[in-house]
Parts: sequence; C-alpha cells; structure tokens
Amino acid sequence: MEQYNNKIISKITNFINKNSSKTTKEYIIFTILAGILTLVPVSTLVLGLIDSNVNINENIYIILFYIVKIIGFLIYFCILKEITKPKRIISIIAGVSLLISVFMYNSIYSIENTGIDYIGQALGNSMIFTLCIYIYYIFTFILFISYAKKFILKKKAIITIIITIILIILFASIMHYSEIEKVNDHIPSVSDFENELIKRSLYTNEYLLFGIDNIENNIHKIDFENDSNKQYPSYIYYGYKTNNLRKNIREYEDFLNWIIYYTNGKIYAVLGNYDDSQIFQNFYSIELSYDCNILSEDDEIYTYNCEKNYYEKIKINKDGVSMEKLRYYYENGTHINIDVLKKMSYNFLNYEIINKIDSNMLDNYANNLNK
Repeated sequence: MEQYNNKIISKITNFINKNSSKTTKEYIIFTILAGILTLVPVSTLVLGLIDSNVNINENIYIILFYIVKIIGFLIYFCILKEITKPKRIISIIAGVSLLISVFMYNSIYSIENTGIDYIGQALGNSMIFTLCIYIYYIFTFILFISYAKKFILKKKAIITIIITIILIILFASIMHYSEIEKVNDHIPSVSDFENELIKRSLYTNEYLLFGIDNIENNIHKIDFENDSNKQYPSYIYYGYKTNNLRKNIREYEDFLNWIIYYTNGKIYAVLGNYDDSQIFQNFYSIELSYDCNILSEDDEIYTYNCEKNYYEKIKINKDGVSMEKLRYYYENGTHINIDVLKKMSYNFLNYEIINKIDSNMLDNYANNLNK
C-alpha cells in the first residue's frame, strides 16, 4: 500500500515539476498570442484591410485598440497565470499608463474647439497621451519577456519570432505605402493654381502666396506674375475675402479671410486670421481659424510631408489631422509664421465635404456659421 501511495505521489510530483520547469506548446502559443495582442496594433492592421470606401467610425478604432490590449492581459493572468510580484508591479504600471491614455485621448476630443487656448491644451494632452503609450509599450514588452524567457532563447522560438516580426513590418510597410504618393514631375505649376483660383472666382489682386517643397526652409514666398512656371508640391494662398454680412461670427469685422490650400491637385479652404500683433517682435502670422472646419470637395484628402517629400492620404474616418507652422524669413529680418496641414495619429482639425469650393459657396458657408 505504501509503495502504491509513493507511486501516486511520485506521479503528482513529476506532473507539477513538468509543468513548472518545462514549457508546453500551449504555454508558448498563448504567450506569443498575448504578446501580439498587447504589443502589436492588431485592430488597426485588421481594420486597415477594409475598403477605404467603407465608413468606419473613429471611435471603433480606439475602442478595439483597448479591447485587444485587455484581452492580451487576460491571457497572461487568466490562462498563463504565474503571477509574481515583479510581474504584478510591471502590469500595474502598464495598466495605469494605458488607463491614463484613455482619459487623455478622450480629453483631446472633448476640449471646446476655440482658438489658441484649444491648441495649447490639446497639444499638452496629446503629449501626455503619447508618453503614456510609450510607457505602456515599454513595460508590456518587459512583461512579455518575463513570461517568454523560458522558451524565447530556443532556436525554434527565435525563428518564429523573427518571422512574425518580419511579416508585421512587411504588412505595416505595405499599408503605409498604400497611403502615400510620391511627388513626380507633373505637379501643378503656379500658373495652374492661378487658373484654378480664377475659375472658382477666388483670385484677388492683393494676396500672399507661398509654395511648399523639401528645399531649404520648405516654404517660399512667390507671386503669380514672376513665378508662373515654377512648380511646388503644395501651395498656400491668402487673399480671398467674404463680406461679413450677417455678423454671426467676428461681429466687429467687415470681412472674413480664407486660407486656400492646393495640394496634389486638390483644393481645400478654411477661414484664417492675419495676426500682426507681434510685429514689434519682427514677426506676424497667418493662422487657421477655428470658426469652421477645413472644407474639401471629396474624401480623397492629401497633406504634403515636406521632410520626406511625399503626399499623405487622409482617411477622414480614421486618420488625424493637425497643423504645424512653417516660418518664412524676409530680407529685413522680419518673418511670417504660416499654418500648414499635417497628418497625425490624433485629430485636432475636422474636415467637411462640400459640393464645390468657389466664391459663392465660401460666402454662403461663412455667413451661415454661428458662434
């Protein structure tokens, strides 16, 4: 009897030792799965496969992003278990960072979209959001290593991980290059842009015109008469004004000024401000106004990346748009700051589709805006 009991105890002991000292195929599979779900933007990659013509609400992306991360953590703690004190601390730091990022992301979109205060607050929140995401990924990677250290240095595991990483990078690269377009030799000239403005009754004799490219400071002050044959990937035109008839916004101003962007043959318009309040410091600005959205004629929207010299396509329902300032220096030491559009992972600015960007449409739009 004692011999029989010893055999049972021996089997139980061997079973426990086998599962604690060795890794099973299930353990390896679930560890890798948890690592992929917590470290890879799975939801973005999967939804990126969906036809861009299908409208997917932006909230779906962010909800799925966090749900996938939570599922990854549940696999660690409910299936793999082995929760030690260091793992618990690492998980708490990663979890708190992820939770704060949720609040920061929500705060960016709940801020009242009004002027320079909005920009400052949104930028501050977005910096905290980005920092939290970085902290999350760093500690989540450490958590993955703590679970995978039993098998990760073995030949098969290393090969599997390398192949997985290569496939993910390859897929992400394909997705990236499908959303950019190289600048070629057939870009619109200054004269082409002038003709486009004339056709739309947006041309005026008093204007400021800038061409954007990847040379020197990226921004160049030009004019339609002397630079008609020059070509730039993107243009900024400040000149057309709408009579402020109804005084719904800026009730003390007689005119509402428009900034016209012309990028990759696409035209966009947004109300703008000419700010010379800092001229005593030798600079002034042309700034986007937050009285209206950026107007476009279709949902195939482009921004120009002057650092990498290519166009970036904006998918309205899932891509963010922000702005950056380019600075043009005059010979007398004065400079002007100009807002240009930029693709971002978070959204400061909203686009609105209208039938046609011309003088009649812009005038009607501006005079129907409310505070």
